[in-house]
Amino acid sequence: MKKTLIMNVFIILTIVIILAGCNLVSNEDIQTDEEDFQEKLVEKEDKIYIDADPQPTEVTITLYYKHEIADFLVPEQRTVSKDKQSLEQLVVEELLKGPQTFGKVMVMPPEVSVIDVTRKGNTVFVNLSSEFIEDIDLNTIPGKQNVPEEDKKDVLAEMKRLAVYSIVNSITDLEGGLQVKLLVDNRQLTYRELGAQLLVEDAGNIDIDTPMMAIERDKDFILSPSRAVEYVLKGMTGEPNYDIVYKFLYSKMSNDRELPSLEEFQKLMTAVDISLETDETPIDEEEIKSDGHTAYVTAHYIIKHDDGKEELREKYVFTVVREDGIWKVVLPDIFFSKIKG
Repeated sequence: MKKTLIMNVFIILTIVIILAGCNLVSNEDIQTDEEDFQEKLVEKEDKIYIDADPQPTEVTITLYYKHEIADFLVPEQRTVSKDKQSLEQLVVEELLKGPQTFGKVMVMPPEVSVIDVTRKGNTVFVNLSSEFIEDIDLNTIPGKQNVPEEDKKDVLAEMKRLAVYSIVNSITDLEGGLQVKLLVDNRQLTYRELGAQLLVEDAGNIDIDTPMMAIERDKDFILSPSRAVEYVLKGMTGEPNYDIVYKFLYSKMSNDRELPSLEEFQKLMTAVDISLETDETPIDEEEIKSDGHTAYVTAHYIIKHDDGKEELREKYVFTVVREDGIWKVVLPDIFFSKIKG
């Protein structure tokens, strides 16, 4: 009886020890699994996952087109969807679609297309189709339809130069220090082949039969507040050309009223019967405000009245406002004071 009791106690102790050991192993396994899970979670958070097929994103770019009247470039901001192409190629593709706002024209044949755009360092290589070397149809450019035959060569050369700088200034607007190298059908062409002889004159001692070099940004081809004022002053010199003057007037007058229509403006100015007299350099000073949308241009000119009286205006300050990317002059008080009602 005593032996049986001892055996039973022994058996019970053995079972307890075995169960305790099993429980211990199970807890250790659980702890190990939890630690492995945490490590994998941390590793997953540390990894950067790259989408092999990036989604389109919206970007805002600035494109430069010829002003409809002035032989200068004016900007057009555009928000577009960027897909897999480079930002530089997107700019050229959008530029070739033509302007989307009034007062701007594209100065290259409409059939021109992009072959590719690549970048090496700070140089952007723009490879265009062969249509780029063709002359633009002057009938598509306001004010150029009736150019005398003897002047056509010079006008076409000027349009080609603006076409080149419309590309260059649009791309270099993305980032400072960029320059643009133009190719046509994967080939480097000479200045002569491109019809870009005016670029040789700009650069100085360059052979017209050498391949065109990379070109940097040139703000001198962009319409400035001073040039807008100059177009107004010279448009009113002698026999006024109201069609030109009106293109450079801001849509609101100095009293915040709407500018009259072209027909009404011309009728009123004819009734006033004044003209201006200016010299070759009527602009004295230009100041663009920090907002980038308003400028003050100081100029000098003479007002000639119909009775022969002349009135000298020295250091007269014009207010110029950027409207749809184009600098436009607020109607000067000498004109505004004559508009009644």
